[in-house]
Amino acid sequence: MFNSLKTIIQTYLTIFFKLKKLTFKLILVIYCVFNCVQTHAGSECSNTRLDQHNGPLANIPIYDQDSFGSCYAYVAAQLIDAFRVSHKLPNPKSLTSPVKLTTDTMDSNAEQGGGYIEKAIENAKYYGSCNKKVTDQLLSKLNEKEFYAQTLSHYRHYLKEQERQSMFKKLTNTILGNDFSALQSIRCNLQNTGLSKNLLPSLADLDKIIKESYKWENIYLKNLISNICKNDTLDLSNLPNPISEYITHKPWDAQERANQTQIVLNRLLTEKNAQPVGITFCGITLTNPLYNGHPYNTDECKRHAAIIVGSKKTSDGSCMYLMRNAFGTGCELPRRFGLECEDGTGQIWLKGDRIGKATLGLTILK
Repeated sequence: MFNSLKTIIQTYLTIFFKLKKLTFKLILVIYCVFNCVQTHAGSECSNTRLDQHNGPLANIPIYDQDSFGSCYAYVAAQLIDAFRVSHKLPNPKSLTSPVKLTTDTMDSNAEQGGGYIEKAIENAKYYGSCNKKVTDQLLSKLNEKEFYAQTLSHYRHYLKEQERQSMFKKLTNTILGNDFSALQSIRCNLQNTGLSKNLLPSLADLDKIIKESYKWENIYLKNLISNICKNDTLDLSNLPNPISEYITHKPWDAQERANQTQIVLNRLLTEKNAQPVGITFCGITLTNPLYNGHPYNTDECKRHAAIIVGSKKTSDGSCMYLMRNAFGTGCELPRRFGLECEDGTGQIWLKGDRIGKATLGLTILK
């Protein structure tokens, strides 16, 4: 009797543990299938446009940086404004000035044309933005490169004039503590760019700006733009921190980089309330479709920044991405290099493998 009972109990326990193990395996399988489907779906190419149909970039114009290399600031400005529009933040019609982002991102030694998208956004959070309409006045007669060159030329001339003065003249010069005619020349130069009189710094302000940035050209530009924008700034401290995903693969493998880039792009573009994606890449790929080199060879790479605003699946199942540059709305130059360009926008479609192999990093606000 005892042995029979023992056998029955052992049988039930065996069945129980087998069922428990089977149930665990079943749950694991269901989880894995669901997770795999979700992951796969999130990395699939979709037909997406963020610049149309009330998308976050639908009402943000396409800019033209001309020959100046502040591409990162133009990208950052549009990422900021797209986020502000889609999240209904204050004053969405007051567009962020790429010029102010450029000067705020410079340090005392940096070239005006160099910078990073995420750094520009971080500085916008700290310093605030300026209405683009204000700084557009500075560029109404000059492009950005000419504006910086001319403004710095007058500043350098002022410094040289100060150095030529004798110690006695410096000590006896009491007009604003600096040379009146040189300050007036700087102010006239600013007005000649198209800046209205109500935005012009006073001579006292110019005197202060020069004293605070003496012989530091980038600090001078930063202080000058901040003064011009002082009555038209927008607090951006409530922006989220930029998220950057650096596309790296070691040992170096171009195809793996392309695959990784497309997985991340597809995931970001299909998220709820998707945002445009800032992309830093080797600009040489826009003129050389066979580029497959190492992106850290900077002379060959020609680092550039733009925005991915959409994607589409082609008939062969591959993915293409829509890129917005800050080169205006024309298609003549892109088509000269065999690129598929949209009339009226100047935006270009690039094959996923082509842009993916050249990608250095992706930046987004969410």
